[in-house]
Amino acid sequence: MAIHRKTLRDNGIKLVSAKENIPDSPEGIILESLLEGMAEYYSAELSQKVKRGMRESRIKGQFTGGYLLYGYKVENKKVVIDEDKAEVVRRIFKEYASNAFIKDIVAGLTNDGILNRGKAFAKNTIHHMLKNEKYAGIVRYGDEIFTDIYPSIIPKKLFYYVQKRIQENRYGTHKPDIVYLLKNKVRCGYCGKQIQSDSGTSKNGDIKRYYKCRSRKTSKNCKKESIRKEIFENIVVDTTIKVLDNPENLNLLADKIITAQKSRIKDTTILNILKDEQNSTQKAIDNLMTAIEQGVVTPTTKRRLEELELKLDNINEKLLSEQSKNKTSLTRTDILKFIKKGLKKEPRLLIQQLINRIILYD
Repeated sequence: MAIHRKTLRDNGIKLVSAKENIPDSPEGIILESLLEGMAEYYSAELSQKVKRGMRESRIKGQFTGGYLLYGYKVENKKVVIDEDKAEVVRRIFKEYASNAFIKDIVAGLTNDGILNRGKAFAKNTIHHMLKNEKYAGIVRYGDEIFTDIYPSIIPKKLFYYVQKRIQENRYGTHKPDIVYLLKNKVRCGYCGKQIQSDSGTSKNGDIKRYYKCRSRKTSKNCKKESIRKEIFENIVVDTTIKVLDNPENLNLLADKIITAQKSRIKDTTILNILKDEQNSTQKAIDNLMTAIEQGVVTPTTKRRLEELELKLDNINEKLLSEQSKNKTSLTRTDILKFIKKGLKKEPRLLIQQLINRIILYD
């Protein structure tokens, strides 16, 4: 990384009731009133029966109809994970959590030939997917929460992190689609304050975007001039890519990644222990659900069910983590290809992974 700092310094840089048959008379009006009253009564009664039946089905973890989320399918009245599509869902959540924006996620899926019902994913579809609790295994009906209808595709920790980022994009000072690649990475070379994003409107109405010293923005005590966003970002990205194109640096980075990858591969003993714990916890939950279905509902059973569900969620997250660590290792060819081509296509990842700090001078 010393090479990066020197190279940057050398360059000056440290998201119907059928009423027609009823006569308009006192008798007709009374008849119409009775018909409407009966219709309302039976409708309300039927509605209550349907609601009771649906609730019983939900308690049993059965699918009660309606729109089925992408990534799932129904087998024997149960919602199960459609693994091929579930991988797409995981990709969407992970990319968004890694600072990708929805339009970029859509473009990536389209480029890879991944479609939704024969068409490219719409941005609104991705947005609704990212906000849907069902992907974390949570289903809400009124004041009730059911956790045994949709099996979770996304760990709760990842889901809530994505919700936080959605809120930040919604209420942040910038539009979600305007990304400042060097945000929180740059310090002023004169006063040491953070370099922040800034914008202004030209006479013809065009918005110009800049990086500007915080001290200069607030107190005018710094001489550092602002720099156009596109110019600054291009200099940093081009310089970093130039450093990566050096064979010595490429091989050094590949060696470090291979070493780190090997250190992550662990004994399968931990996996086996977690799987046994997962099975025993799920069995305990199933037994409690059987008791609840038979009418044994007390504060103790509810509390115990919540404890077991939380425990199972934690086990599942640990299991996913351990499984990812024990997957087949990437080859040196794969790593070099990603460094030389993948990072160049994704400048946000390039900056996030390889640049620690930039000191900016005029």
